[in-house]
Amino acid sequence: MQRPARPGWTVPVVALSALRQQGIDEFWGQCLRFRARLEASGALAAKRRRQALDWMAAIVDHELQARFHAHPAVKLRSGRCAKRWPKGR
Repeated sequence: MQRPARPGWTVPVVALSALRQQGIDEFWGQCLRFRARLEASGALAAKRRRQALDWMAAIVDHELQARFHAHPAVKLRSGRCAKRWPKGR
């Protein structure tokens, strides 16, 4: 059995059918209640802050790698390594 992703929240089971137009309002109501709970507890804001930091770190990482691989000395050496690699040297 899995632990809940959010302590204090038990995921409700809601039967719905888009085809029959049944249970959609109840489902959406549960979604809104969950979001309201996250907002009230500050969990949503904390998650957004973590996402923003992760996003920034990914951008910095990508840029650093791009600049590293674009450097002329790295290009030269990586080309030499690539030629030697299949020969095991």
